[in-house]
Amino acid sequence: MAALATIYRNLYQAEQLDQVYADRLIADIIAQLTTASASAGRHLQVQTDIQPLTMLPDQAVPLTLLTTEAFTNAMKYAGNPADGGDPWVRVSLTSPTPGQGLLEVVNSTGPDEAAGGTGLGSQLIEAFSMQLEGDVTTDSQPGAYRLALTFRLGQAGSAGGNSPRQVVLTSAARAGSRH
Repeated sequence: MAALATIYRNLYQAEQLDQVYADRLIADIIAQLTTASASAGRHLQVQTDIQPLTMLPDQAVPLTLLTTEAFTNAMKYAGNPADGGDPWVRVSLTSPTPGQGLLEVVNSTGPDEAAGGTGLGSQLIEAFSMQLEGDVTTDSQPGAYRLALTFRLGQAGSAGGNSPRQVVLTSAARAGSRH
């Protein structure tokens, strides 16, 4: 529910409705979930590398929900590293090539911990990636589990037509209207 509220808040604060700042959405979601985890008394190190990215509003919902699911799972399954440090989660959102987004969620795993998922969370992640026309991969390495989503970044005006569609919001409503 918090993820959807975050999407709506970001859309309402936007000056233009034809694009969404994915970096703001993802950073907001990670901050909310991290705060909730910290209040539960868990010592978890969270690192982020979130670069500025814009996308179509239709992509914002599946990306935010996928990020929420992946990050929640990473926090849940983050194990104490072999070196005895605190468990950690790293989240990055980048654009390795123009028009392409890459979301990575990596968490620590303890010795002899197997990571993976075949439950509802994995099914949700797969469904959200399909909505984004993306590709999800996972892999386990010694001490870490990684989920990566590669997806196309939709841009305003890219769905056909010769000029970009622009919807601008202003605080000045029509005479007599209320907001």
